[in-house]
Amino acid sequence: MAVLFIDNKIATEQVESEIFQFAQALTADVLRGLKDEARRNQVIFFLRSLTLTETETVEPDRVSSLLRGIHLDRAELRNLQAPYANFTHAHLIRANLRGAIFTGANLQGAYLEKADLTGAYLERAYLYGAHLNGAYLEGAYLVGANLVEANLRAAKLIGAHLEGASLEGANLEGADLTNANFRGANLNGAFFENALFRNTTMPDGRLQDGDR
Repeated sequence: MAVLFIDNKIATEQVESEIFQFAQALTADVLRGLKDEARRNQVIFFLRSLTLTETETVEPDRVSSLLRGIHLDRAELRNLQAPYANFTHAHLIRANLRGAIFTGANLQGAYLEKADLTGAYLERAYLYGAHLNGAYLEGAYLVGANLVEANLRAAKLIGAHLEGASLEGANLEGADLTNANFRGANLNGAFFENALFRNTTMPDGRLQDGDR
């Protein structure tokens, strides 16, 4: 892997180039193949040191992140440390992301259906339009996160921390919001049909119980 990235030439490649696609596929294979958490995080640290996990780039047609659009469905990524990384439109369906650190990460439009994000750290993460239907978010930290127009249908948000989060237009149909905290959150236009409210803290601080 180190040979491929020598002199960091990959950072100057076009996003759709064959070299970029090969490097991204190799990155996915390496992350899938490593069973040791520490070694997976060493891979992320290595990519970060080459500025290949960044959330922004001056030239949008150039590589900003090998993690953008990466295919890691059903991958074992427990306790992954990827703060501020760019996972835009990444495929993480049914991935094990328990305890993962995505603080400030860009997960716009990411596919996280039925992913296990129990206890994950997503403070100030950008999850605009993310696909989180059926995701497990028990005890997840989503303080200040942008979840505008995110799909959280049937998501498990038991005990989730959503203080100050933006959920305008988000779909929370059938979501389990037991003990979730929405204090200070923006819920304008959010859809809550058949959502379960049980000891749920609303934006104004009052507690809500029952289906809605």
